[in-house]
Amino acid sequence: MNNSIKLMTGTALFTALAILLYFLPIKVGPLSINLSLVPLALAAIIYGPLPGLFTGLLIGGIVLIDPTTSAFLAYNPFVTVLLCLLKTGLAGLLSGLIAKGIKNNQPLSVIVSSISVPLVNTGLFAVGCLLFFIDESFIPSAEYLFLTMIGLNFIIEFSVIAILSPTIVYLVKIITNRMKKA
Repeated sequence: MNNSIKLMTGTALFTALAILLYFLPIKVGPLSINLSLVPLALAAIIYGPLPGLFTGLLIGGIVLIDPTTSAFLAYNPFVTVLLCLLKTGLAGLLSGLIAKGIKNNQPLSVIVSSISVPLVNTGLFAVGCLLFFIDESFIPSAEYLFLTMIGLNFIIEFSVIAILSPTIVYLVKIITNRMKKA
């Protein structure tokens, strides 16, 4: 099979899986945890930075149509669109760059690349909230935002992806070995 066909097919598969997982969140109290960051990391690790960026941008586009984003869109539409696309797009791009940069040690590469996704995604969201959305009329309390919404969500997403990292390492080995044989 042609490498470009493998690249497009694999990227489409992981993107579709990420979108599906976005719409099937796990409820943990008031928080909604989605696992779409796992296939985002896999797309970036297996296929590279650009497929990671592509998958991340599409996830960011899905975030824009999520009802929870509507208040942000009403308050500052330009920044909301930019932030939603950048946080997941750059998370995928950076994950792919890390995987490419540490490719001589696959387990380390996969683990560091995987955990970079929630770090970048949540980090950019937090910085964006601090710069553009924290004020008395929209989000009056930065402490509440960071301790509950962002903080707990980050801890859970980071923990899930860190716990799944050995599984991701295993999946990467299987997928890359099968791709080499095909």
